[in-house]
Amino acid sequence: MLEESDLELVVNRLLDKQAGSPNLYLKESTSTVWVASGLAKISAVYGASMMQRVAGAPSRFVSPLEYVQNQKIKCLPVLISLRGDHPDAVEVANSIVDRSVERSILVSCTSMGEAGKILLLRQPAAKYAKTGITDAPFPDRDNRFVNFKSILTLSAVANRLVFGALDEPDELKVNFKQLYSAWDRAEQAAGRIADQICSVEGWEQKQLIILTEGAYSELGIAWQSVLSEAGIVNPVCLDIKDYTHGDHLVASRTRNAMYLVIGHKGLSSVSRTFVERFSTLFPVFTLDLEGEEQCHFWENLFTVGGAVSCMTGALGYPNQRPPKDPTVWSWRGWGRMRAD
Repeated sequence: MLEESDLELVVNRLLDKQAGSPNLYLKESTSTVWVASGLAKISAVYGASMMQRVAGAPSRFVSPLEYVQNQKIKCLPVLISLRGDHPDAVEVANSIVDRSVERSILVSCTSMGEAGKILLLRQPAAKYAKTGITDAPFPDRDNRFVNFKSILTLSAVANRLVFGALDEPDELKVNFKQLYSAWDRAEQAAGRIADQICSVEGWEQKQLIILTEGAYSELGIAWQSVLSEAGIVNPVCLDIKDYTHGDHLVASRTRNAMYLVIGHKGLSSVSRTFVERFSTLFPVFTLDLEGEEQCHFWENLFTVGGAVSCMTGALGYPNQRPPKDPTVWSWRGWGRMRAD
């Protein structure tokens, strides 16, 4: 379930000031890549989206593997990791050092993780290499279905980083009255969506397809990451308009799909048409984001948290982490991302 402390955490982090070198590096960059793995990629996709939407600067999310493998990436790297100790984050930090990237940013809750140490300790030897750290206090330990508070924290820090770098544009200024309204709507939508999905016969075996704007949007990736890590379903996220070009033909043949359409005012025509047509053949659920665009990400994320919490109850582990298979459960020892 959602907790009032979730909303309080977001408000407190959005009120933080992120001043100093990270803002300057981001402001002066012509393009950025946002690098993260696991749940942190939600915040990375969000950060890249804000930069591209508001500043018009080419910005995109890349996985740690893609960043390490592609030595020709010249964009400013923004590495996001809660503690900076995950092997993926450490290898990305080493890759930044090895390719002598002059400017980099680390978004974390500590500069003392292994990745932070690698990036900061190179600076005396690499005279022109600088890493800016943008951080926040660690959130309280979260033992729910996933570490949801880590997502909220890193996403708010990413927001403040972009907000400061772009001289506090109105497009990113969160109206807290609107945020509280988004929270209220999310609580209602979460229960509704969870009930609708779980009422579909055989829903656990169906393919959930999440449709919104963009093939890898910050709205869709939140659902994909949290639903997967909570052990519920492995959904796919697709661009709603592109999906109508023919990607739907597999679903039309197998009749094994169900859809979550995430819409807003700007998508109303496309979303409405899709729902009208596809709901005659498939279960189609909708999440209509209201209010100011600045709050859409948060309303969606709050809805994700509430809905996934409800769905864990339907699977027998209410608001808890899913059962793990010891054969594959470990985030260490999966091999190096570079040749030995």
